[in-house]
Amino acid sequence: MKAWLVWFIFFTVPLASAQALGPSSHVTLLVSFTAGGSADTVARTMAPELSSLLNKPVIVNNIAGAGGALGVRKLLTSPANGSTLLFGGVSETLLMPLGNPHVGYKPEDLMAISIVGTTPMVLAVRPDLPTRDLNEFTQVAKAAPMKLSHATSGEGSHAHLMFNALSRQKGFELLHIPYKGSNQILVDLASGQIDAALTNLVAAAPFIEAHRIKPLAISSVERVPNFATVPTLLELGIANPITLWAGLFASKDLDKATAQKINAAMNQMLNNPALRQRLQRLGISVNKAASLDESQRFFADQIRLYREVTSRLNTTE
Repeated sequence: MKAWLVWFIFFTVPLASAQALGPSSHVTLLVSFTAGGSADTVARTMAPELSSLLNKPVIVNNIAGAGGALGVRKLLTSPANGSTLLFGGVSETLLMPLGNPHVGYKPEDLMAISIVGTTPMVLAVRPDLPTRDLNEFTQVAKAAPMKLSHATSGEGSHAHLMFNALSRQKGFELLHIPYKGSNQILVDLASGQIDAALTNLVAAAPFIEAHRIKPLAISSVERVPNFATVPTLLELGIANPITLWAGLFASKDLDKATAQKINAAMNQMLNNPALRQRLQRLGISVNKAASLDESQRFFADQIRLYREVTSRLNTTE
């Protein structure tokens, strides 16, 4: 399976004043992975600003497990009144339901309120692994099939599929160890409990900067300024970059008027220079504001794209 590059086109829209939502005293913002991971970090960065704009406390609640599916199921079994939302990405909103018909939901059960931004992935190894680059890593892995391990946030997750694609292209095979979130993956990678991981830059950046893990390649189109010594997968002959996106989701049953209020608050938040800078420091390329309809069209396009991708994967394995 070839990797692919997701491009976004968003347009600035007029901002509406935020209003209180539903009967709940607060808004629960679900994160489908463990505390301390990238999704959790971004959600907690946004929560205070979003709370102010929605006129209600926004409380982040981590529901980790099943590659992110537990958090989505929690959203879909909660009242569809805007009091429960999900900060989610490609794995739990698309890949899990498209790859597993028994997961309990379909992508079409979700409504995309706002796509916040994108981040590249980074291939990293434990600090004492005797490899300096992807070629050396490939040689070591080929010499000992299934002796080295790699971790992802779950079977069928974006990182799992992309690592499989990378390993097939380079001709090596590693033992897969699924985790509930990127933070524990990186802790275990730094301590040498696992050998490699393909994870997002937001989570990996502090570990790279502290020299606790060793980055071999990054999936951005161009080298990332803060990590300019790390080559891109494109430079190393991998066909296309791998880019992750994440955003705010609700149940498809949420009424449009409430969804538009939340979308307007998100747009106002994303247009806040200070908030944008905080997200960018985390490694997020922040999108421009987009209307509710534009956000849903983007998500519909992604459903079609990933349905084709998972279909091709299922026919080749």
